[in-house]
Amino acid sequence: MLSVFKKFVPIPTPLEEEKRYHIDPQTFSKEISGRGLGVVVASNPRNPTGQLIEGDELRQLVEIGRERHATLVMDEFYSAYIYSHPEEQNGRCVSISEFVNDVNTDPVIIIDGLTKNFRLPGWRICWVVGPKPVVSSMQSAGSFLEGGANHPLQLASIPFLDPVRYTTEAAALQTHFRAKRDFVLRRLEEIGFGVHVKPDATFYVWLDLKTLKHPIDAGLVFFEEFPGIFFDINPSNRRELFESPCHHFVRLSFGPPLEELARGLDSIERVVKKFGFKSTATSSVHHLRPPTPSPSPRLSPSPVPTFLVSPTPAPTLASEYQPSPTPEPVALQPLQTFQLASPPPPPPPVPASSKVRREWPGHFGRVIKKFGFKNLRK
Repeated sequence: MLSVFKKFVPIPTPLEEEKRYHIDPQTFSKEISGRGLGVVVASNPRNPTGQLIEGDELRQLVEIGRERHATLVMDEFYSAYIYSHPEEQNGRCVSISEFVNDVNTDPVIIIDGLTKNFRLPGWRICWVVGPKPVVSSMQSAGSFLEGGANHPLQLASIPFLDPVRYTTEAAALQTHFRAKRDFVLRRLEEIGFGVHVKPDATFYVWLDLKTLKHPIDAGLVFFEEFPGIFFDINPSNRRELFESPCHHFVRLSFGPPLEELARGLDSIERVVKKFGFKSTATSSVHHLRPPTPSPSPRLSPSPVPTFLVSPTPAPTLASEYQPSPTPEPVALQPLQTFQLASPPPPPPPVPASSKVRREWPGHFGRVIKKFGFKNLRK
C-alpha cells in the first residue's frame, strides 16, 4: 500500500514576499490550468508565514475547484489562531467549510484536530471532513497503517466541539496569543529587525535575516550561535541547502510563555550585537510590557477538561533579562481534573448450566503446565 505514494509527484508553488505570501484566486486558477493539477494541498492559516485567506477569496477557491475539477485538501489545524479582526470579534475561526454546499460533491477535504487549537498534541486526535468515498478509503488505510486514535480519547474529545465551548476557547486563545505576538514584534523592532510581513495567524514570525552581517545572515549559521536544538526541514533533500529562497529566513515561535520569549529575544540581541549589528533602540534597556489579556469567561464544570488562558500580568522585560524571585509564568492551565466517562457495566454472569472450563484451554494449557507454570485460577 505504501508504494502507492511513489506515484504522487509534488509540485511546489512558491509564494512571494512582495505579495505577503498570499494565495490569491488568480494565482490559484493559473496554477491549476497551467500545470494540470488535480489536487492542491494548502494550510490555512499557514505555517510558517502566519498568513491566511478568508472571506470572499476563500469562497472563490472553492468555486475554482468546482469548475476545474481540482480537489482542495485544506489543513486547518491553526484555524483558531487568527488576529486579522478587531479584538471585540475574538472567538471567530476561519474554515473553508463555510463555502461547501454539499460535502459529498464539492471537491474539498478538510483536516483538523485538537493538536493546536486545544493544545492537546499528546491526544493524537484529528478528523477529516470530505466526500464519503474519500473518508471511507482513508479509514481503511489508517486502520491498516497505524490503527487510528484510541477510543477513550475519541469519546472525551466530543464535548470540545460544542459550539459555545469552542468559541469561548478560541476567544481566550486569541486574546493571549495576540498579546504575545505584539510583544515579540515590538521587541524585534527594538533589536533592529524589520518584520516585513507580520503574522495575522498561527504563532510564528517569518523573520528575514538579510539585514544582518555575514555570516549570521544565513538561517543555519544564525542558529549555531545559540545553545539548544534547532532543525531544518528539507524533505528527501529536494532542495539545495544554500540555494533556497528561504536561506535567509528563520521561523520564530511565540508559543512559549512570556518569560521564555523574553530570554530568547535577549539572546538574539546579544548575538546580533556581537557581530556588529546596531540596535535601533534609543536606550540599552527596553521596558516593554505586553497588554494584559482581559479575563475570559469560564465554562461551567464538566467531566472533561477546559483549557483556558490564564490572564496573568506579564513581567516588565529588559534587554538583559533578570529573573524575578517569584515568577508568574503565563501558561495554559486546565480548570479541572480530567475524568473519563463511567466504565461500562460488568458482563452478565455465566449461567451455571453452561460448560465453561476453568482451566486454560486445550494445547496452550498443556504446554505451559508441562514447564511448571501453575494455573492460579480457582
